[in-house]
Amino acid sequence: MSRGNPLDYLFVTWRDIERLVSRLAVAIEDAGFEPDIIVGVSRGGLVPTRLLSDYLDVRDVVILGVAFYEDVGKAGTEPRITHPLSRDIRGKRVVLVDDVSDTGGSLDLAKKHVAGFEPSQLLVCTLHRKPWSTFEPDIFIEETDRWIIYAWEKIEAGSHILDGGQEEELREAGFSEHDIDLLRSLEIAPSKPDPLEDEH
Repeated sequence: MSRGNPLDYLFVTWRDIERLVSRLAVAIEDAGFEPDIIVGVSRGGLVPTRLLSDYLDVRDVVILGVAFYEDVGKAGTEPRITHPLSRDIRGKRVVLVDDVSDTGGSLDLAKKHVAGFEPSQLLVCTLHRKPWSTFEPDIFIEETDRWIIYAWEKIEAGSHILDGGQEEELREAGFSEHDIDLLRSLEIAPSKPDPLEDEH
């Protein structure tokens, strides 16, 4: 990540995630959609999928692997299916879940892949959508043009932000001292100086 072109971050905490997924569950119910199966797009859709299965009491969960992003702030050229569906979902009502529709390429590919298994109904849902996305989820909760850091990826994202030791940038993004201490415990962030070492 270029230090001369900082990204505008949106840090989504665990509390935010629970709020967003609960709103998504309500929106699905309000749409009159009663899913038989929830298909989660790995990796970003894993946590929302598990929470949604709890909120909607849908125990049948399937994971679909799609890879797109190569690095923070950098997208790969083409999305690809890395773990295809391994279940027969023909004739089932399916909710396809991911965290964000960013470029739209990976969700478009995921939807086509799932649709190829001939579900009776398919509803595509995300927590966020970027305004430039070429893919419009059937339901999304919030739209933002900021670079999103979800709580489940704070180590991955934080290690990139810390290139050059910029802890303040983490704080500005919304990382708590607990989050930064976690990075330190994993030896990703520099340790706090020991005040006793300065007493020589």
